[in-house]
Amino acid sequence: FLGTTALLGGYGLMANPSGEALGMSATWLAGTPFRSYFLPGLVLFFVLGVMPLVAVYVLWTKPVWTPMRGLESLTHHHWSWLAAVALGVTLLVWIAVQVVMLGLISVLQPLYRLLALLMIGVAFLPSVRHHYALKEKGIKK
Repeated sequence: FLGTTALLGGYGLMANPSGEALGMSATWLAGTPFRSYFLPGLVLFFVLGVMPLVAVYVLWTKPVWTPMRGLESLTHHHWSWLAAVALGVTLLVWIAVQVVMLGLISVLQPLYRLLALLMIGVAFLPSVRHHYALKEKGIKK
């Protein structure tokens, strides 16, 4: 859900940086470092659009990727589990920054805040943690 809606929203903001196509006002950007919605749209598209779709794939397949061994040794979980938690935290930060910069301008902001909390909460469920826990040589954690 997050990946798909962020891809659509990010593309919409990049294609029409005024924000008008998505019902957003350019005046909302007053007091922010942005002159248009293009850069926020670009970040939205890749960070909250592409990355969640990649995360779903790696959560499903649990690929072995040697560069991630260090993270796995810290968390004792497959690196995809940490990616899911990181995306939840990223979404929380995205919404918090948005509310600070623009104010509470949409019902979608609390909805996505709730989604971020659910993403993090589900990741920390004992059954989910168990599923992504690394197995030591013959010893189950």
